[in-house]
Amino acid sequence: MDLFDTAPAVQPVLVDGARCALARLNSANCDRCRAVCPHGAVALEDRRPSIQVRRCTGCLACAAECLTGALRGAGEDPDSRKLFETPVVVIGCGAAGPAHARVRCLGALSTEQLAVLALLPAKAVRLDASACSACENGAVVALLELRLAEVSESSGESAVRLQLVYRRGELEYRPVEYSRRGFMTAVGDSVRGRIHSILANAFTTERPGAKGPPAWRSWVLTTAALAGFTAADTIAQHFVPTAVLTADCSDCLGCVGMCPTGALSAAGMQRPRLRFRAEACTRCGLCVSFCPESAIVIRKPEPVQLPAVRPPAGTEQDR
Repeated sequence: MDLFDTAPAVQPVLVDGARCALARLNSANCDRCRAVCPHGAVALEDRRPSIQVRRCTGCLACAAECLTGALRGAGEDPDSRKLFETPVVVIGCGAAGPAHARVRCLGALSTEQLAVLALLPAKAVRLDASACSACENGAVVALLELRLAEVSESSGESAVRLQLVYRRGELEYRPVEYSRRGFMTAVGDSVRGRIHSILANAFTTERPGAKGPPAWRSWVLTTAALAGFTAADTIAQHFVPTAVLTADCSDCLGCVGMCPTGALSAAGMQRPRLRFRAEACTRCGLCVSFCPESAIVIRKPEPVQLPAVRPPAGTEQDR
């Protein structure tokens, strides 16, 4: 469990309207955030998202759906380091029981993040939904089930590696045992992690419209790096797309300004050429829709089929 799990109260959903697809391209018609919100708390006004605070319960389902990073949760991602301390990892929300890592609400976990949890080598991950039935955010359980079904379909997982657990007794939670040195290291890591989170949130909110991948993609890249080269390569094969420029490209570089994540940039001084950073691309499609020459094609990666892992002894797979 995070030794410094308590954080100051913050606005659950932070909005950067300049990154919204609707604000960047007049022909865009994205409404993923509004469609997924179970409480009708997301409004699209003047082609920018806004949060109706009285309706918002902080489930963060909208932030997990946003491909451009216009919506993000405050400190919603589980600590990646905690995922490697034990063979069976329990992730819970603030209302759940003991857990190795926490999120504000399980609704904050995007399909891509769930897939990464399923791809972690030799890991079994349990999502603690035992408190959801009594929570105002209980509607996210159905959403999580849909996301997990998508993960299972795309990666070939058998739902053993990553499970949504509805009864606390089936979580198989085991606390991590620390030596004296390990305990002090954990304290130091928790302090540094908390400071990093606070500073990251501060810098992000002070720079509206700043380019960069959404928070959930940054978490995916960080977790992949911690998992090691082999696992990182496997994860990349699931999520990192490829961009193809046809001969019709005129190097106008208009797509560079359109891209909200920095996946497209200009390289070179005298005659700038288009450069593509695959790891920053979320396939939002703005560049494809904007290009007057129809010269950009973004190809979805082909997922790797992985073998299932054995469930821990005594694990119940039925609700």
